[in-house]
Amino acid sequence: MDPSNPSGEQTPQQPDAASGEQPTVPGYPPAYPPAYPPGQPTDPSQPLYGQPGAYPPPGQPGPYSQPLYGQPGQPGPYSQPLPGQPGPYSQPLYGQPGPYSQPLQAPPAPPKRSLHWLWITLAIVLALGLLLGGGGFFALSNYSAPAAAASKYCGYLKAQNYDSAYGMLSSKLKSAYTSDQYRQASAALDHAEGKVTACGAGTGSGAYKYTLFANTATVQAKITREQLGDLDGPLDLVNQDGWKVDTLSAALLGIDLGALDTLGKFCAALQSQNYTAAYALLGSAATSQVTAADFATAGGLHDQIDGNVSACALEQVNAATASATPVQVSLTRAKLGKVAGAVTLAAESDTWKIQTIAPELLGSDLSPLQTGTVFCTDIVTGKFTEAATLVTPNIATQLVQYGGLSGFFALPTGYTYAGCTPDLSTYKVLSGAATLDSILKTQVSAAPGPSLKLTLTLVSGATAGAWQVGGIKLTLA
Repeated sequence: MDPSNPSGEQTPQQPDAASGEQPTVPGYPPAYPPAYPPGQPTDPSQPLYGQPGAYPPPGQPGPYSQPLYGQPGQPGPYSQPLPGQPGPYSQPLYGQPGPYSQPLQAPPAPPKRSLHWLWITLAIVLALGLLLGGGGFFALSNYSAPAAAASKYCGYLKAQNYDSAYGMLSSKLKSAYTSDQYRQASAALDHAEGKVTACGAGTGSGAYKYTLFANTATVQAKITREQLGDLDGPLDLVNQDGWKVDTLSAALLGIDLGALDTLGKFCAALQSQNYTAAYALLGSAATSQVTAADFATAGGLHDQIDGNVSACALEQVNAATASATPVQVSLTRAKLGKVAGAVTLAAESDTWKIQTIAPELLGSDLSPLQTGTVFCTDIVTGKFTEAATLVTPNIATQLVQYGGLSGFFALPTGYTYAGCTPDLSTYKVLSGAATLDSILKTQVSAAPGPSLKLTLTLVSGATAGAWQVGGIKLTLA
């Protein structure tokens, strides 16, 4: 069917001017009558129209000398008109009596076809087209709405417009994360994995799961980051007065959002020196190695020795899984500077916890400090035997000439030790060795005496993690 002619009627064909064909209208009588009347013999040898004799009497004009149409003496329909006479088509084709027959009756003219129903039909077709077209557009728009929302969300990530991206989260995600938490997490991902440079859709039968007019959908998405490259994963959406992002998979982010949030909270606690809150974020593997009190004490020592934490950042995500996430984190302190180390997070009872932390990440190694402090305390309290277990064999040999540690640290008569205070500003740890100055206070007859400075060199012992006193120097402070 011709789309321009929805009624299916045949259209009159115009004649080809070059061929000389006459116009034809299907369903109508021919434009000109046949050469011979219907029902009459077409053989010239037979009489025309039932008249006797095949030929006229001598001297009479033959049947073909008379025009077949019109009156005798008038030009035939195909002869040239005389000058000044009307042409053959000016004469009526029907209704004039022929010379050998009764006048032919012209067939009635076909009634003029009304265009009323044509316009009605066109109007109905147009109305149906608009109706179906509008419904089809609405259905298509509804079906593509979740994908459009996913694309819009990714566009916000590319532009680092974290507030607008947060606005596209579902009520469930917003109840779990504040806008500040989401902003910090998104900025951390951009820093560790690189900015989002492109977004795409997955392929395959499961790439787009949505039933028309349903309230949930899943889009298999692809996010490309400058450093980490392509990340593929599902993006779940829910219709809440507009399509919202309902879940963010670890596969698509590179890390579980919960793990990222825990890490962000831990960093914030260190920066605010809230070691109780930081300890609460540790998992069972970490808390089994240190008590809350010791963790807080160590945190305070690190702040004094290395300076307060001024920055904490996620540097790299390493092969994260749904249950465990190893990452690289950097801490920047006022004195120590920037140090990076490994952190492992794992889920415990649906909550992400920090299970392991590289010791160097938290600050300087405190083990030498602990050994030096214990040694100094044993000296001022007269526990020379216990102190002797902390020195290296080489130092023990050198102390023999003084009669051991008791002889080396002996005070004049009447003087006693009143205490030992490590000077943390002097504590340094470098490649298996550390140095520490401590102030030894003295007294005489309950009055303060002169102070002594004890400088210790500590070295890593044969046992891993064990430190020993490898050098002793005692001077007036």
